[in-house]
Amino acid sequence: MEELKKYIRIISYLKPYKWLVLLTMLCSILVASSMAGAIGGIKPAADLLFGEFNVSQYRKLPLMDTAAGAALLDAVHSFFTRDKFLTLVIISSVVVALTALRAVFKFIQGYTGGYLANRLRMDVSIELHDKIMDQSLSFFSKQGVGNTISVFSYDIALIHQGAKIIFDKIVLEPLNIVTGLTIAFVINPKLATLAVIGLPLVGYAITRFGRQVKKNTRRSLQNSAGILSLLQESLFGIKIVKSFVMDDYERERFINENRRLLKNIMRAVRARELVSPVVEVVAALGVGLFILLGGRDVLSGKMSSGSFIAFYAALGSVFTPLRSLSKAVSEIQTSLAGATRVFAFMDHLPEIKDPPSAVEMQKIAGHVRFEGITFGYDQKNPVIRDLTFEAQAGEKVALVGLSGAGKTTVINLLLRFYDPQQGRICIDGVDIRSVTQASLRSQIGLVTQETILFNDTVANNIAFGRKDFPRERIIAAAKAANAHEFIEQLPQGYDTVIGEGGMLLSGGQRQRLAIARTILKDPAIFILDEATSSLDSENESLIQDALARLIEGRTTFVIAHRLSTIQNADKIVVLDQGRIEAIGPHKELYNTSPIYRSLYEKQFLAPPESVEVVSEEQA
Repeated sequence: MEELKKYIRIISYLKPYKWLVLLTMLCSILVASSMAGAIGGIKPAADLLFGEFNVSQYRKLPLMDTAAGAALLDAVHSFFTRDKFLTLVIISSVVVALTALRAVFKFIQGYTGGYLANRLRMDVSIELHDKIMDQSLSFFSKQGVGNTISVFSYDIALIHQGAKIIFDKIVLEPLNIVTGLTIAFVINPKLATLAVIGLPLVGYAITRFGRQVKKNTRRSLQNSAGILSLLQESLFGIKIVKSFVMDDYERERFINENRRLLKNIMRAVRARELVSPVVEVVAALGVGLFILLGGRDVLSGKMSSGSFIAFYAALGSVFTPLRSLSKAVSEIQTSLAGATRVFAFMDHLPEIKDPPSAVEMQKIAGHVRFEGITFGYDQKNPVIRDLTFEAQAGEKVALVGLSGAGKTTVINLLLRFYDPQQGRICIDGVDIRSVTQASLRSQIGLVTQETILFNDTVANNIAFGRKDFPRERIIAAAKAANAHEFIEQLPQGYDTVIGEGGMLLSGGQRQRLAIARTILKDPAIFILDEATSSLDSENESLIQDALARLIEGRTTFVIAHRLSTIQNADKIVVLDQGRIEAIGPHKELYNTSPIYRSLYEKQFLAPPESVEVVSEEQA
């Protein structure tokens, strides 16, 4: 039942192209019909050649036992026997014409079927992309990039392959089989029954081994996803791999995963290929019985030579497509394994959803308040506990703490990548869960240490998909980010393609482009997550100079390991194991917060200027 639902779901993607589907099926019917006509012409031609043409054998056909039918048969008999060579010319011409028509219909059927299969792949890919882009951040943490890419790379390709087989084989071959069986039963029902007595065995083999194909294909797809994940880890972390001399270790992991993949693939291949011997045995049994019994009837005069040859041709038109169909059904099982994973991704509901009553967030002033926030990626182990603080509009707030204190989690909650288990976050007094995610994030600009750039021009990377920004605004944003000067020195300036991930630029240049992108967005709230911790002094100076001008009048949240970047913050929130340890300005926290003081002294080994150091006894 589940397989039937998947079939129906796959076919439902073809609903917009129903007329093209009907054309494809019509051509399939015409292909099978023209083949029937070609085979049907063999019998009278052979009977004529062997001198066994007898019109009386056709009187058993439908409508031929009437007076009109009898008159027609007599006329045909008179014409055919008057000039036998001319009759052969006519019959052979009809066979050639029908075969030519079959070729034309086969081309149309193949072309339209190929278009439908590729169109289905495109539509499924687009829908899957849209569904994945709607997912919450937790989805990607659980699934992994490699597994997600694998679904696009392998699973959708299997659906396309299955759709192509449906139009090439599943629709056409059964028609060919039915046509061949019909001709065989018309010629000799008894022999036809004996010849196909083994067909139920073929059906059993296809069903039995098809399940094994599907099961092992599903496992091999999981192995393929694992290989992609390993490649992603190795290539993205190639510096670490080489610096720790882990090449052999990574190679061993890669080999082991490929061995598991090969094992499951070969299990699927074995199950798929086991169907062929069953079909061959049944075909050989059918042909053998026909030659034995049919030959006996020919020798005894009960069957004409033309009937024998036509029957043999009809059997060939049954068993040849049967071989093809048996493999096609196994490949369909492979396709269903891919569809299972694709639909599982599509049907996964995002954890963060806009409520039906969600409204668009209007232009904001930027007052942000966290009220009693408790949150854990695993609900049993909260990483944020009862967190309450606020940032006034235009205020610069820094989040500091040891690694794992919860700094990035606070930012993730503000962007509503996750929802807290307790408490709420309000912007200008409005709970962020009551507005659409898109309108919320459109008011927030984010700059991170992991700068994401695309293999496109500098201008397009700054505009980031927004085609309505004029070049003048893009240049102004670049100037404000202190990026204009180096951009002008590039070979094509703003039209220079910067390579995958901005590989043609330095780290500082990439970050300045990311800041220019945020400037162009003109958000009311800035988030600077480790924005300058990896820069040299010159680049950091340029960026700090730009940020100092840009945060004026905007609410800004800063996370940085370098405390020198946040000393001028209006408010510093010190986090310790998900709780607020202290809140205050830099100089105050140096005396009142042991954690902040420890972090500061580890970096500077001296107290800040103009700070009176207070001992623990005095405090």
